[in-house]
Amino acid sequence: MPATAPSTGPRHHTPAWPTTGAARALLFASLFAALQLAYHALSGSTWMVPVVQATTAAPAAALLRWLEPALPTHANGAHLQWLGGQLALLAGCDGADLLLLYLPVTMIAPTSWPRRGLLAACGTVAIWLLNQVRVVVLVQMYRRSHGAFDAAHTVWAPLALALLVALLYGWLLQTWRTNP
Repeated sequence: MPATAPSTGPRHHTPAWPTTGAARALLFASLFAALQLAYHALSGSTWMVPVVQATTAAPAAALLRWLEPALPTHANGAHLQWLGGQLALLAGCDGADLLLLYLPVTMIAPTSWPRRGLLAACGTVAIWLLNQVRVVVLVQMYRRSHGAFDAAHTVWAPLALALLVALLYGWLLQTWRTNP
């Protein structure tokens, strides 16, 4: 049996689909629109409050209790409550806005389908963790200064979160391209 030369090419297949920038942009826009429509259709439903409580409010309350045991914080539905105050976790506070933007980006990434799945999974975990940190920091700011909270909540925290996730995405994609 003759010996065959080992393959020196990449070990993963980079799919040709979508093939053009226009096709990728159209696919991204379609996926993003579908996810946004689904999220907004469900955001008024009765299941959204328990989901926000389980995925955002309860973990944030646990972190806040650990950081500041003298001022216990509890999750009550989509609210974080403590002695003397509360903060509502409204649409966007759950990190879904960034996740709904990130997931379509992973589906058009110029890499293999298994790596797209890894990009989606890693990004989902990173967005959840970063969002928990964001919520905890914003609650601490709210407790100390409503003015600082407003600026951080509407401008700086969303920008920082989006930048960190974009950097993670770029790093993962570049790492997987150079290390198949």
